[in-house]
Amino acid sequence: MRRIRRLFAFFLILCLTLTACAPKQPQAGASFEQMKYTRPDVDAIHTTLDEALEAADAGDEQVLELYQQLMDQLLQFDDNYALATIRNYLDLDDTYYEDEVAWLDEQYTILDNRMLELTGRILDSSCGPAAREAWGEDFIARYESNAQLNAPEIEALTVQEQQLVNQYNKLAIQEDGREQLYEDYIEGDITLKQYMEGYTEISQQRNQELGDIYMQLVQLRVQIAQTLGFSRYTDYAYQCFFRDFTPEEAAQFAQSVQEHLVPLYQELEAEYTLRIMSIEERLEASWEDGVPTLRSTLPNGYPEKMLEALEFMEERKLYDFGGGDSKMVSAFTSYISGQNAPYLFVNTAVYQDPTTIFHEFGHYYNFYLSQPALWNDGNNLDIAEVHSQGLEVLMHEAYDQLYGKDADLMRLASLKDLLYAVLSGCSEDKFQQWVYENPDATLDELNAVHAELDTQFGMYEMYYEWVEIPHHFESPFYYISYATSAISALEIWETAQQDRDHALEIYDQITQFTNNAQYREPLEQCGLSDPFDSNCVEEIAEVLADYADIDLEQLQAA
Repeated sequence: MRRIRRLFAFFLILCLTLTACAPKQPQAGASFEQMKYTRPDVDAIHTTLDEALEAADAGDEQVLELYQQLMDQLLQFDDNYALATIRNYLDLDDTYYEDEVAWLDEQYTILDNRMLELTGRILDSSCGPAAREAWGEDFIARYESNAQLNAPEIEALTVQEQQLVNQYNKLAIQEDGREQLYEDYIEGDITLKQYMEGYTEISQQRNQELGDIYMQLVQLRVQIAQTLGFSRYTDYAYQCFFRDFTPEEAAQFAQSVQEHLVPLYQELEAEYTLRIMSIEERLEASWEDGVPTLRSTLPNGYPEKMLEALEFMEERKLYDFGGGDSKMVSAFTSYISGQNAPYLFVNTAVYQDPTTIFHEFGHYYNFYLSQPALWNDGNNLDIAEVHSQGLEVLMHEAYDQLYGKDADLMRLASLKDLLYAVLSGCSEDKFQQWVYENPDATLDELNAVHAELDTQFGMYEMYYEWVEIPHHFESPFYYISYATSAISALEIWETAQQDRDHALEIYDQITQFTNNAQYREPLEQCGLSDPFDSNCVEEIAEVLADYADIDLEQLQAA
């Protein structure tokens, strides 16, 4: 549950029932800088828990009032968790917030276990019927699933896990010399051979340092899953993400992707990569154009509340753009739930393209529509990434404004990036499934497997560099969500080619699914295909090939 709560708040470049309830709109209030972190009074929460447990055992229906009080206390806890984590990511050198996040992680795991215990005791007591009526069956179904994901026996293990993640984050932002090496090569101070040798040497060293942390994390996570009664960590992780598809279905989806999209992607790489690279060097559009482009484009048929959300973000300064040596190398959107305040973060020293702003604003808008996330709530990443990637493709209409005569080629570059998201999402998921089935594998074996999968999915072979992907360390098995959602986003793009208004209607519908939404049922309600139970991958390959003027039949025959 600690991981679930963290991922609910953070979508990094982050259920059991379907809900699309009327949103509670954020109200005018404090700016982000006015939101002060206060360490939660955990003792007070434990006191309320003690009182509630006594009331449950005594059959006192006052327990339901105490339970609601606990929900309010945990919502405040969650707000402070979000604030501390954001401030930690804004300055990883600030050990105060690093220590606070570690403490909050530890405390939340303990509190979550006690809430699970209390919920079960109430349901088993004479107050059970009243509780079921008050909470509803959906809430109880989530409790029953979540009760499998936490236990007092894993509390010490999760502390160790977060310590290793923090260690990784600090190492990951350290200057390693590769950027300077590239500048030396561009300036002509070293030869291409010297650059390649130096790059490989640094990458190998980074792989050893970060890979050692990864292998420790794998061992810990396998132990966590086994302690909770799971035979495979993969099953535990998929359940943590509230997925409504299995690892086996993901593997079948990956097979379809490999068959239909890998040849197309390789042809796009061969045909267009050099052309795209040649224009990217002269493009003037940057991340600074992201928000102004949204402001000028959103009035053109997008849901009215999207512009309202953008204005809300700007007025309350609920964002951070910029670089810095100590800033988290990431782009994410967070939700300070109790204050109905989404927060958008982009390290623009790394993510310099305006499309990253579009991506994250898709998450921002969905959070803007959300209800406050209470204990026991969750968020499905597969549907959440449709919100972000769907907006990316709809914003293609603004490319003329951003890129001028190069707009068509940049649209194709965007589609190629989405294809890459599908391929890499499937490849990384297969890699992680292999890793957690072989937790005693050596680092050399991990490197070899990752490189082989890169080759199978038609991508650059990352023999050493895969350790630079933070998802492996912070949120294993996240990556498949980029693939599933990108397929759905490409279907929105396909619709927009024929009927832009209808595509915008679909996007409006899909973004209404917030807390506790699944992935597959919202797709069905919005008229999108189920990628696990349709031929949509093959159809998208055909449409993309036609758009890029590629003869798919000839390509497949070859």
